[in-house]
Amino acid sequence: MTAPSPVPGDGAILVVGDVRIDLRYRRVMRPEGQAELPQRMFDLLLVFLAEPGVLHTRDTLFERVWPGVVVEDSNLSQSVWMLRKALGEPRKHWIRTVSKRGYVFEPPTPVRAEPIPALQADTDERRREPATAQATDEVANPPISGKADDAPDMPVGDGAVPMPDAPPPARPRRRGDTIPAILPVLALVAMWALLLAAVLPSTPPRQTDAIAPVLPATREVVVLQADTGEADDATRAPVALLDAWLSWKLDLLPEVVRRDALPRSQGPGTRWVVVLSAEPIAGSPDGLLLRARIGQGGSGDRRDPPDLELIERGTHDGLSAAVDALSQRIVARLLPHRADARWPALSLPPDIARRHAAAFEARRERDWARARSEAEAVASAMPTFAPAHLALAELSLRHNRTRDALSHIGMARRGLAPLPADALRILDAQAALVDPRRQPEAARALADLSRTFPARADFALAHARLLLRSGDPRAAQALLQGTAIDWTLEPQERRIRRQLLLTEIVGTLGDLDTARTQAQQTLAQLARLGPGWALERGSVRMQLARVHHGQASQTPSPALFELAAGEFEAAGDTLGARYARYLADEARRGVAPGETPSMRVLREEARSAGNAAIETEMLRREAFKHYNAGSHGEYRRLLRDALEVANASGDTALQDALEFDLLNQDVLVGNHASAKARIARLSRGTHTDERVYWAAEFDAMLHLRGGDVASAQAALARAERRLTAQGRALPRTIAVRLACVRGDIDLVRGDVASARRRIDACRHAEEGYLRQWSQILAAQADLLEGDPAQARVHLAQIERAIDDMPRGTDHWIMVETVAALLARVREYDRAERLYGTALQRCEDAGYELLATGMRIGLAEIAMARGDRARSRAIADEARRQAPSDAWLLQRRLDTLDLIDSLHAGDPAQTRARWSQLHERARRHDDGVLLAELESLAREAGFDEAVGLRRDAASRALPGATLDWLSTDPSR
Repeated sequence: MTAPSPVPGDGAILVVGDVRIDLRYRRVMRPEGQAELPQRMFDLLLVFLAEPGVLHTRDTLFERVWPGVVVEDSNLSQSVWMLRKALGEPRKHWIRTVSKRGYVFEPPTPVRAEPIPALQADTDERRREPATAQATDEVANPPISGKADDAPDMPVGDGAVPMPDAPPPARPRRRGDTIPAILPVLALVAMWALLLAAVLPSTPPRQTDAIAPVLPATREVVVLQADTGEADDATRAPVALLDAWLSWKLDLLPEVVRRDALPRSQGPGTRWVVVLSAEPIAGSPDGLLLRARIGQGGSGDRRDPPDLELIERGTHDGLSAAVDALSQRIVARLLPHRADARWPALSLPPDIARRHAAAFEARRERDWARARSEAEAVASAMPTFAPAHLALAELSLRHNRTRDALSHIGMARRGLAPLPADALRILDAQAALVDPRRQPEAARALADLSRTFPARADFALAHARLLLRSGDPRAAQALLQGTAIDWTLEPQERRIRRQLLLTEIVGTLGDLDTARTQAQQTLAQLARLGPGWALERGSVRMQLARVHHGQASQTPSPALFELAAGEFEAAGDTLGARYARYLADEARRGVAPGETPSMRVLREEARSAGNAAIETEMLRREAFKHYNAGSHGEYRRLLRDALEVANASGDTALQDALEFDLLNQDVLVGNHASAKARIARLSRGTHTDERVYWAAEFDAMLHLRGGDVASAQAALARAERRLTAQGRALPRTIAVRLACVRGDIDLVRGDVASARRRIDACRHAEEGYLRQWSQILAAQADLLEGDPAQARVHLAQIERAIDDMPRGTDHWIMVETVAALLARVREYDRAERLYGTALQRCEDAGYELLATGMRIGLAEIAMARGDRARSRAIADEARRQAPSDAWLLQRRLDTLDLIDSLHAGDPAQTRARWSQLHERARRHDDGVLLAELESLAREAGFDEAVGLRRDAASRALPGATLDWLSTDPSR
């Protein structure tokens, strides 16, 4: 299987309906008997158990159950049949066949795990213990009236705190990911530009196939500090320290959903509230009483009767020990299954403990400067105290200081032992998320966490961020707009982060009007929140500035970037401020290339901070300025420099954006070996984002150029299967582009009817370039059908569009293609004029493959005009430059040689060249060339000599002839 084993334990048994599945011995146990299953069939069952109610396509099942193995299609049908038989006749309908698609597993109940017998006995023994109260430090009260009637009766003293009924385990059908507590609101102010400008970013998160472990139901917890009026520091600091230490633990337990407050309208019984307080002990100058009142849905008022009150006695000098002990007891009462969990001990000197509490309070009040100062003091005094380093990592990331954040996370990780396994899992995911080199690892871990715990909004935010960075904005948008999380109940900071991310997503998708509206709404909301939100205001202003400059109709407005810079400066983010001012300068300078002193300073600062995103974006922006200025060699050099920066950082999203830029260049200059290597890198992994298609299109282009039509079709089909796995719809932009490319392939094969259907879809593209390309395809189809008049109409329209295009690679590709078609309708002068406008510029830019195609076109025109000597000279030069594996170029050169032999009156050489070319066309499935050659043989009268029968002449492609090239143009 492609996923780790889903067993929650070696001896676990899964239960669904009246069937029990023994994971250790791989058998199915039914009331009427049991059956042991072979490995592949059991793996297939695990896939179904992991995702009930989901359409599993046949291709997906082959990839997950038989990875890397070539098997017959009937193997899957046979395995499903045997699996139904193993489940038993009454249950065979649990596996529903979806005609021509796959299968859906539809059991009558959710999948759950049966506790291991030893654990079950321990649980029963605890429930039989009498309810006792520790009168010295605990006061137990009856359960509040809001408890559900069918909730289990649990003792309130030494037993567990009564909890609401656990809902049945949710089906693991969501996609998810997490931004942990250590991450900032916006990781990189540069990311907006990267996502808007990149051809396509990369490395999307891989979904695991494991069944979610069966864990206790989600607990919603509110931790409040009791309102004690004008309390002095002697009682305020201990409560803040207890809050900091308890909240840190709860945030690392994935089944806990933390709330900042409980609206009274929610009523009792909706979640658990822990109210913390401290008071001096009468008669003891150093004595301290820490108190935790635990109840369901209370407001925090001391007059509200709690379900349970926990008390810990201590001293100011021994504050850390008292806080540590009480936090352990609170966790055990809220989460009985965590009662034996081991955590690092809280062991801080009294003065350092108070500074850690002060740092926590400053963070809560959004006093970032004081939070950093206090955290730095704690970390300096106690270098192994992990929470201080985690706080500093968060603060470093807020200011785009990736290298500092990684340093603090490394120090924190070394000081965190022991930890519960789930807490360690979250911390490792957090560390991986910060490290650009570990993004794929973070994606896997966070996707699994968010799918297992869909109520955790922080997991969903991080997953969405990773999906966006990896080139799947639609999946990120769907995740943030799903119904698993009630965002109105989330803390305001988290809601703001979601709004910023949604704005980023719609901007990336090209809906700039919606992005502007959303950003303006968020800015209005932030304006009412005070100085602690300056960084978020800067991020929104940056979004508004980018949206403004992303619309061609808008006049450049450097002031918009200056406003963002001012907010970043107020927030202490000097790198963000410098970057925003760099963009303001760019808006003033316009398109003129050339590095300025301020750009060099910013690059150095970004490199020092470990912020590869800003550095690569600057290089990429400068590269495109050179491209627009016609300096294509400098454009490629700067892209390679940017890729070196991205490679050094290990950030695969940055690497892939640049790999796509350079892949396009490899294809244009004809460096096929480099292009194939880049395609292999870009196609790695099991992701299903749109990047899969772009790599496949380049792959198909190379195969088609080499004359391997079948492999070109297969590359596109593989990408389509991956993009539509598990019933996903193919994005419209990709569907339209796919139709265009397949139409091109159909025309090479000579299947005009199929090509026409593709062209109809292609002409509805949103991109003007694709609409123009659909006209080119239509003109080719017209020619093959023998309608040159209609082809001329299409070509005239495209010529007008070409004249209005900016001079660059898109323009030159259009020129090369349209001029070749004009020659075929005997518009030799117009074709030659088009070649003349572009050939020299292509050569100067280093796009030798395009230039070679244009030179072959000029040789064809010379041959058609009867100037064989000039045609041979030009063709000989082109052959020296054409790659030997470029079939679409070599076939044209070989055709010129054939026509030259025909005009030279050498029948033996003509027939030999004809036979060789005909055989190669047949091997390459080049239907058009086959038709052209056979038409030429009949017209020239050597058809019988080469084995063609006159009565077998096909009229499927009446326009596929070489008359335009082989006859006197005066006719």
